[in-house]
Amino acid sequence: MKIIKSPEVLRSNYIPDELLFRDDLIKKIQKKIELGTGNLLLVGDTGIGKTISVKKAIIPYERQIIFVEINCSNDNSYISIAKRIIESIKKTNYSNNGKSRSQLAEELIKILKTKRKKKIILFFDEIDKLIDKERDHQEVLTPIIENTNSNIIFVSNKDQAFDKLDTRIKSRLQIQQEKVRRYSKEEIYQILLNRAQKSFNDETYDLEVLKEISKIYFHTTGDIRDALNVLFQIGELAEEKEEKITLGLLDEAQRRANEKEFLDVYETLTDHQKVIILGVANLSSDGQKGYVEVKNLYNFYEKTAKNHRNSGGRDIGTPVGFRQFESFLKKIILTGLIRIELRTIGKQGRQSLIFPTFDAKKVMEKYYN
Repeated sequence: MKIIKSPEVLRSNYIPDELLFRDDLIKKIQKKIELGTGNLLLVGDTGIGKTISVKKAIIPYERQIIFVEINCSNDNSYISIAKRIIESIKKTNYSNNGKSRSQLAEELIKILKTKRKKKIILFFDEIDKLIDKERDHQEVLTPIIENTNSNIIFVSNKDQAFDKLDTRIKSRLQIQQEKVRRYSKEEIYQILLNRAQKSFNDETYDLEVLKEISKIYFHTTGDIRDALNVLFQIGELAEEKEEKITLGLLDEAQRRANEKEFLDVYETLTDHQKVIILGVANLSSDGQKGYVEVKNLYNFYEKTAKNHRNSGGRDIGTPVGFRQFESFLKKIILTGLIRIELRTIGKQGRQSLIFPTFDAKKVMEKYYN
């Protein structure tokens, strides 16, 4: 039974012809682009259409602008962002091998100062990931402010995203902040219905399934991407079983969606970071604690990495020292796989604790047993 006719429609990066319930936001972004001045900060919860609204808004202006997209979850250092800006503007690969930081800075300033017919739009997604790094955000934003009149659009999941921003930079940016509201339960349903009609063949799904998914994700994450992922998984599952999409398949589809979300992120990690995730899964599920002390996690990592082989059967090399290990932790936190909290643990006093955001037991069963 053929269920899915257009799988791309259910992908989180799909830009529909009509972006439901975000017309006003798109118009505000486009007004900034048309004026050619002023900078905008969009804040709001994860998965409520901030990023896709920006990408939808620029479509009518694609021939008139140079759109530079920087995802600060991936690029949050001065070198990686400067390289991204240079490559996006020049539309060619750029190698900074053998170049000093000052040489890279000179090239960035030169390309920003160059007069051109097209307007530069700089889009910093998840800007808080950059602002948390004081030196890097100053080095990145200062030359942009001083050497170009580009529009800058920032997106963050945090209302207080700019609290740590250098006050001189904040004053010069003159940012207009726009709070993006969450989707209502009915809006989530209408989005899912719109995508289902485009993605699934007729009469292959029950509307009750869409209503239930809408209710679940309205009351939990509020993230439309999570809802779309489950919708895709339930479609694939129904197709495998050669039956119609019904509520009876929803639990299994949710489990699949959670596993896929974990695996997508896990595969981006380095070998050493994967060993750390192994340690989090192993130690947090031991004794039902649900967390692991940072010092115990490092001891596990140090011991395990010495004899660990990657998926290709190669040794992963010597374990790093504690400071570099802490750097690894910070990078993993940015992926959303773990979170860190300071808590008082009996006589031990205040301890840094790592909590997995994934199902530790299932990860142990599937990937490490």
